[in-house]
Amino acid sequence: MTFDRKGGGRRSGKEFSVKQDNVIQITQHREKVKKKREIDRLNTGKRGRVYSRGGKLWVDFRYLGERVREPSGLENNQANRLVLRSKLDLINAEIENGIFEFAKRFPHSKKKDHFTILEGKAVIKDPKDVFFSEYVDKWMEEMKPGMTFSQKRDYTNMLNAHHLPYFGEMPFSDICSKVNMKKFVAGLKSKKNRYGQPLSAKRIQNVMIPLRVITRDAFVEYGWSNVADPFFGLKLPKVPKTRVFPFSFREWKILMEFILPWYRPYFEFAVQTGLRPSEQVALKWQAVDKRFIPGSLRLQFFGPVDEHNRYILLVNGVFQLAVAAVSAKAVGVF
Repeated sequence: MTFDRKGGGRRSGKEFSVKQDNVIQITQHREKVKKKREIDRLNTGKRGRVYSRGGKLWVDFRYLGERVREPSGLENNQANRLVLRSKLDLINAEIENGIFEFAKRFPHSKKKDHFTILEGKAVIKDPKDVFFSEYVDKWMEEMKPGMTFSQKRDYTNMLNAHHLPYFGEMPFSDICSKVNMKKFVAGLKSKKNRYGQPLSAKRIQNVMIPLRVITRDAFVEYGWSNVADPFFGLKLPKVPKTRVFPFSFREWKILMEFILPWYRPYFEFAVQTGLRPSEQVALKWQAVDKRFIPGSLRLQFFGPVDEHNRYILLVNGVFQLAVAAVSAKAVGVF
């Protein structure tokens, strides 16, 4: 069938002819080349799969109810695919028999600790991979709920002033070196306190307590049984012994006779209760409690909400001394 372009008339015929110059070109559809889909014969009928991503081979399988996708680092070629497939089959067999350990098969995986915990095992890390500052942050976060206010304050101050500036960027493999520990102790001996005096032997020993506790907790947590104890044989300055010669009761009575009357309740109350000077000066009326111990009294020193309270039993007329001591403080004697 043909059409007449001039008259628009219809002509019969089997050919349809038009001049090429007058034809409006219409975008032609490109022919799609259909590629035959490759059959993945490597993973057919097997659990898990080996696949390629970015030119490298990965494994994909399930473990403890979770999907695991881990890189192998191998180039994507036929030989490596076969090797990795055989290793994945071995992993599946270990999982089925209950002997698979994720950390052994994937020691560099980011999920190593996660699956170790799910397996019910202790997380084991190499000392060179655990840095002091990172472990301290984790340790403090876990231990703070069980610490008193004073413990949190003291540990935080000592860590920030002494331990973190020296050990912060060190892995435990360096901390466990006795040379570094000796250098740290030597540095403490050369430091000055806020009064410009060298740190006392007692202070140095106190500074070593948090370091010792944190290091030994890391040893236990990560199972470092073959690592040398950095504190073994470490020599710390000795605290000089001071011998105390307390007053006898007769001497105390004589001493009280020479104390001015308005100071006497303070010293009598201090001797009979054993209160620290700071506690006695801070004593308030509301600290005296009559409600819980019939026939006697006790003092309660309130710290922050989470700090343990200290109770002192008041007997044998000590309550009258407490009243006198607080009264003397109230009128400005202390």
